[in-house]
Amino acid sequence: MTSEDAISKAAISKSLDLELPQATTPPVILVGMHRSGTSLLARMLDDLGLFLGWRLGPDHEATYFNKLNEWLLAAAGGRWDTPEAMHYLGSDPVGVEHACRHLADRLAAPPVVEFLGLRRYLRHRSVFALSRPWGFKDPRSTVSLEIWCRLFPEAKVIHLVRHGVDVAHSLVRRQRQGQQLGYDNFVRHRRLFRWTGKRGWFGDSPRVGHLASAFELWEVYLRIAQPVLAALPSSRLLELRYEDLLRDPQQHMEQIADFCGLQTRAEALAAVTAGVRADRAFSFRRNAELMAFERRLEPSPGLRRFGYDGPADGPADGPAAPRDSA
Repeated sequence: MTSEDAISKAAISKSLDLELPQATTPPVILVGMHRSGTSLLARMLDDLGLFLGWRLGPDHEATYFNKLNEWLLAAAGGRWDTPEAMHYLGSDPVGVEHACRHLADRLAAPPVVEFLGLRRYLRHRSVFALSRPWGFKDPRSTVSLEIWCRLFPEAKVIHLVRHGVDVAHSLVRRQRQGQQLGYDNFVRHRRLFRWTGKRGWFGDSPRVGHLASAFELWEVYLRIAQPVLAALPSSRLLELRYEDLLRDPQQHMEQIADFCGLQTRAEALAAVTAGVRADRAFSFRRNAELMAFERRLEPSPGLRRFGYDGPADGPADGPAAPRDSA
């Protein structure tokens, strides 16, 4: 055995001594590529009683978990738009074990008041002590899911999927809007930036400036998540197409609420789903340029896996259901 092997074996042995706390109520982790409807789903679940955090951002994401996911991606040398870098964390199992210990510490330390709120923090001191149904939503959890499932081995996962062309179009549109705002801000504060330097790019990311590269990113998210999702038992995974949720929101939300352990009434389900617009499904089919883009696509594993490569006559029938083994 080489000295490096001995050091590695000792490090792994030491890492295994780091016992992780057990959650009283395992979380529900909402995942799905950016612009896939996870914000809509999170808002409805929040209204039905799933605790998703005290301080939430505009996309209904807990800012505290956002920071933890940003740390994980940055540690791998990536960002939300370069998730391939998460591969490097997977190649360091000792580091992953210590990362889980660090995340557990952060979720039981005073700063977690940002997620729990003062009243819950004084009562529980930790997310691991929460007794009511709770969870968190962040599209970046789609690519860091393996680590979160190690930390919460009994967590339930809801994976929401939207057609990749609609996702790509939404990403490009957001990038172009942000790009213009970035340019305007740069011109307005150019003198200041000479001294301070400019933080960030113009807009969200140059990677999503074009349909082809934005669609590719959608496929990358699905590809990274797939092995983790496939390893989950059907009792802990619910995969759902965004288009099917829009088609029959009350039926699907009843099943999703039950999956999350929420007690709901028909009146509450009707109220939270009242504003859901079915006409937002398959938006690209009303745009000739986007339809032409779809026809030019190479065969896509992501489109095929979720039944998007069939006849363009609308979403498949059938309610949301936990994943069958496939």
